[in-house]
Amino acid sequence: MPAKSQEKFEQKALQYGIIANAFMAGYGLWASVASNSSVVLFDSLYSTVMLCSILVGKSISRNASRPRDRSYPYGYGGQEAVYVMFRCLVLAGVLGFGIFNAVYTIWSYIDGDVPPALELGQILPYTIIMTIICGLLWMNYRSNWIKLGRQSLILRNEMQNVVADGAYTVVTGIALLASPLLQITPLAVISPIFDSILLIICSVVIGKDAIQGFIFNLWQVSGGTSDLANDKSLEQQVEGICSNHAMALQNLLITQLGRSVLIVAYCNAEHAIQPSQIDNTRHAINQALQSELQNPNVASEVILTSEPVFVSST
Repeated sequence: MPAKSQEKFEQKALQYGIIANAFMAGYGLWASVASNSSVVLFDSLYSTVMLCSILVGKSISRNASRPRDRSYPYGYGGQEAVYVMFRCLVLAGVLGFGIFNAVYTIWSYIDGDVPPALELGQILPYTIIMTIICGLLWMNYRSNWIKLGRQSLILRNEMQNVVADGAYTVVTGIALLASPLLQITPLAVISPIFDSILLIICSVVIGKDAIQGFIFNLWQVSGGTSDLANDKSLEQQVEGICSNHAMALQNLLITQLGRSVLIVAYCNAEHAIQPSQIDNTRHAINQALQSELQNPNVASEVILTSEPVFVSST
């Protein structure tokens, strides 16, 4: 798909995300005040983080589809990975803030300060409306992600975010609606701080995903090998192309930054070759793997060497 078409689909999907998250952030803030719930307030803050990340993501989307140049010789796709890392760090900060306030509320309760009672009248309609919006957003992101050949890290990230947001809303909504039942159990003593305990549990679960996302993209940014390197069919394709151009593949290096994929083929020439043969080999690898991966942001380099660059450990 042409770069302009990619950008068009992404921008449209993200625009819907901006509108939806702006509504969810505002609605969540109102519902948190009406219900005295820190859990609902955090849901509003989560939507606010997603709103801000999408605004940044729209700018990144316009750059990510640009062809590589002297400023970014490996392509602009790396900005996607940096964007996801930044979003994970911001979310971690929000999670830390939520946990701190929840711990403070629990400590104050132990010290004799009883927090305001929950008002559950708005929780059910809030849970239903937010869940429906998250479901529609997921469909929006996924349909456009598939149209883009499943290559857009921005849409994949937002799709995962909206699933986490929807799951958080459903779980916390059900838990809050069921919280009055604590009064008839031995756990009645924690009923006044159930909201804070629930916030800590959910923050830890969401924080795990945020940390995993940060580590994954840190691996990409630091130059780690892409998972595509484990695909033997890609290696066989490159090996066959090199063989057709009188070169033997010694090693294959695949790295990835966002949607940009860099393939470096280390080859040993069977005899003296012309520079044009290297160019032809590189072009053939580009065309074959762009088609195979359905990703126009695949670039390759062919480097001549007399021996393997990477030695497998035994």
